[in-house]
Amino acid sequence: MLPLGEKPQQAGLFDTDIDNLKLNLAEVRHQYFSAKTLKTKRKYREQDRQLRQQMLETLKQSGISPAGETSMKKVVDWDLYNQNSQSDWFDPRMDVWG
Repeated sequence: MLPLGEKPQQAGLFDTDIDNLKLNLAEVRHQYFSAKTLKTKRKYREQDRQLRQQMLETLKQSGISPAGETSMKKVVDWDLYNQNSQSDWFDPRMDVWG
């Protein structure tokens, strides 16, 4: 998993702008998986990428740590719609459940 570094001085991840972007991202992903045509899916993939980029920019403005910014950039750059793409930040051996 990604280290987020120190907590930012400002709201950061819990900022209302981020909350709105997360809701929009969830809606775009719902629309993507409901889409019937490749053209429509491509449109939603691009919207997803743009929203993730906006989240990164919003976090930068909120004072996220350099380590957190680096980690978030990796998530933004990862193509979650490409079944053949690999992430260098996910560790499947990490036990997130305790």
